[in-house]
Amino acid sequence: MLLKSLAIYGKHCILFLFLTLSGLQNIVAQTNPNDNKEKLAATYFASGEYEKALELYEELLNKNRYSYTYYENYLQCLIKLENYKDAVKFTQKQSKKFPDNPSIKVDYGWTLDKSGESKKSQKVFEELIKDTKIYYKGQAPQLATAFNKRGYIDLAIQTYLEARKYNQNERSYAMELADLYASKGEYGAVFSEFLDYLEFNTFYLEQVKSRLQLYLTEDKHFEQLKKELISRLQKNPDNEAYQELLFWTFVQQKDWEGAFLQIRALDLRTGKTGRDLIELAQVCLDNEAYGTAIKCYENLAERGKDFYFYNNAVSGLLKTRLLKIQKGSGAGKQELEKLAQDYIAFLNDRGYLPGAENARLDLADLYINYLNQPKKGIDEIKNYIDNASISKVQRGAAKLKLADAYLIAGEEWEAHLLYKQIETDFANDPLGQEARFKFARLCYFRGDFEWALTQLEVLKGATTQLISNNAIELSLQIIENTGLDTSDEALKQYAKAEFLLYQNKISESIAELDSLQKKIKYNELSDDILFLKAKIAEKTGNIDSAVSYYQDLIQKYYFDILADDALISLARLYDFRLNNKQKAIETYEKLLLDYSGSLYSFEARNRYRYLKGQGNVQ
Repeated sequence: MLLKSLAIYGKHCILFLFLTLSGLQNIVAQTNPNDNKEKLAATYFASGEYEKALELYEELLNKNRYSYTYYENYLQCLIKLENYKDAVKFTQKQSKKFPDNPSIKVDYGWTLDKSGESKKSQKVFEELIKDTKIYYKGQAPQLATAFNKRGYIDLAIQTYLEARKYNQNERSYAMELADLYASKGEYGAVFSEFLDYLEFNTFYLEQVKSRLQLYLTEDKHFEQLKKELISRLQKNPDNEAYQELLFWTFVQQKDWEGAFLQIRALDLRTGKTGRDLIELAQVCLDNEAYGTAIKCYENLAERGKDFYFYNNAVSGLLKTRLLKIQKGSGAGKQELEKLAQDYIAFLNDRGYLPGAENARLDLADLYINYLNQPKKGIDEIKNYIDNASISKVQRGAAKLKLADAYLIAGEEWEAHLLYKQIETDFANDPLGQEARFKFARLCYFRGDFEWALTQLEVLKGATTQLISNNAIELSLQIIENTGLDTSDEALKQYAKAEFLLYQNKISESIAELDSLQKKIKYNELSDDILFLKAKIAEKTGNIDSAVSYYQDLIQKYYFDILADDALISLARLYDFRLNNKQKAIETYEKLLLDYSGSLYSFEARNRYRYLKGQGNVQ
């Protein structure tokens, strides 16, 4: 009985609620009769039927005189119909109704100007700008915005300048004035506003940089800003905001040599610590400008062992020389041996200092990958691992390098054991996942594709995007190319060529690829062979050949899974190695348009936006 009563009560509640809502809808409909008129007026206005729109907006405005939309659209209808006399009467009447609104008075002057009464218009504007009540009430931005909206930029500028006088603050409204000067193309005034503002408001440096990125669209603008900054720094060398902004302008242009010369001169003149040169060196490294990075480190190292940044400078110099080689710039045996000797000298002299031990890993890389002395490299890594001061994660990462070294040295079983040990020790950690991927790759190198796929399937959901992407790529490569023949011999031979390249056996890898190319049909693994040859060319510093291979792959195998890999690799070459920004932009754009689902879309989009945003790239 109780349940039945509740059910009946519930039904009545629902019915009551329905009737209530229906009633409210009727009330709302009755209390908003202007809705249809407003929509109709907007439709007429949008379609250019201004006479019809004018009539409706007049009715709407009479019922709601506070609506800015009705006011603006009604006034625009009058202007579009060239009914300037009525526009003048309307704005004059409105300005009397709302005497404290300077925007409407600007519209009154504007309509006078439109009607040909420029003298009266000028008088209205002069009175407005001289009216101290506007500045007292803080209405200068409203007045300036109104002037700017109607095309009176100079009057908007004058308004802010008058506000400065009234407030006795020569740096107020700097951002607003800079925007107005920029709209007139007066970049000298733009830079003056920003730099005056930064003289005592260094907190807003990042905001200024963001604004400047909008205005610095040509090289001449950069040069003008740099000239002004240098002039100011000569008078005020301790202004850190000016120093950082000057550094920023050089970086935006990627003028590394200019940045080095300027920062070095500033550092010497002001007796600074050299920190700016350290920062410049790091930015250069991030942009693969190794030559300038080397100059920065050499300049600091020359200051002697007692110099605060001496250790950073020497280790940075060694690292940069190694990076330059790693990126394929090439180096003869004599140069490589000299670099190894310099690493040994540094470790003997400074190896006991915190962080210096990392140089031991770099030396190991030099032995393993370039001097073909993997045993020496393995010894260096073991020495690093034996260092009691390193953390568990650092030791694990070093063991991973050691496993790689064993693999390069041909000691596959030792590599196998270490990969599995690290995977166990760092389960559910990116380091453990990386070890698992490298074990899967080892299985691939061995030709055990089924077991490799089992490992890779787990890694597709790895927490680290790079590992996940690598797992997906290798998995797709195996799936696409298994079954080319009953024994998978073609893919096994290709995997062997990859393994030989990994072991730095370049000539053997090329020979294996050439042999494979003669055996297989036209489409089977042909794209993979082109891709691997491009990577070999990159590794040996033959960039022109690498570009040719990538272009050939993109043209012939645009439908294949390696097409986007080839595009991103080609874009990186144009971007960082050949310094051809226009080609880089075009290649990043092609990847985004033709392969929108690519794993490289995020990187391509970021680089594309960055390069387009530089301004000096057409």
